[in-house]
Amino acid sequence: MKSPELIELGLGLEASNKPFIWILRENNDASNQVTKWIEEDGFEERIKGRGFVVVGWAPQFTNERLVVQILKIGMSVGADEPTAWGEEKSGFKLTKEHVKNAIDQLINEGNEGIDRRK
Repeated sequence: MKSPELIELGLGLEASNKPFIWILRENNDASNQVTKWIEEDGFEERIKGRGFVVVGWAPQFTNERLVVQILKIGMSVGADEPTAWGEEKSGFKLTKEHVKNAIDQLINEGNEGIDRRK
């Protein structure tokens, strides 16, 4: 993801009003820009007590296919094709609405949400 999409991811997590942990890879241009945005925008203050940002590499949290299709424990945000970091060509652009909608579907209080979490 590029830094604008990572910022949208953060905004979507914030907009969900649900607890979260956000893992950012460290020491690359996009994450450095996002880390700067987090500090300047007051993001961590707004999510205090509900969200937690970790800057470091944790590959088990970054593979949508693993989480959604194999483990069946998450919700897709719409990224259908795997891409190498910095080589995004699918035409898919992540927005905060994609993230918020995926979280809303996963945490839905109805029977569908309960079944999905099981």
